[in-house]
Amino acid sequence: MRVKTIGAEQVWQSSDGQRTIWEVRLRGPDGKDYRLKTYSSLIAQVGYEGEVRSYINPRGERFVRQVPVAHTPRQPEHEASISAQWAIGQAINLASVKMDKDAITLPVIEKYARELYLTVSRVKGEPVTAETEREADHYIKGFTQSDNVSGGPHV
Repeated sequence: MRVKTIGAEQVWQSSDGQRTIWEVRLRGPDGKDYRLKTYSSLIAQVGYEGEVRSYINPRGERFVRQVPVAHTPRQPEHEASISAQWAIGQAINLASVKMDKDAITLPVIEKYARELYLTVSRVKGEPVTAETEREADHYIKGFTQSDNVSGGPHV
């Protein structure tokens, strides 16, 4: 249920200060007020608005907690972007170990990053196709080109 906290009072705190219980007054979408207890300092903030779920503790007292936020699956372009960023970081590490500092150039980093990016696909058991190679070039260059001031890939 979506609620708004309109009142809160601390009613208990453990001796070590680690746990606190608040009694909160929540207003539901129907305009009704509910008095419940919570361990959540976020819910106890007057003005808090969000999804909550009530439950009964082992002593039979009704408490309220935040509803966990469902994680949405990543989009393929996010996966590609994450792989490209990882590959660039690893390419820099690889080049710094294998090469003299003066020999490390952006084309060298891009070459290593491209190879590492494609390795991710191979490890996942995905075929490396011409499309995968174009994707690697697109995302790697999107993060390494100097005209890309936003820090993300060109789209």
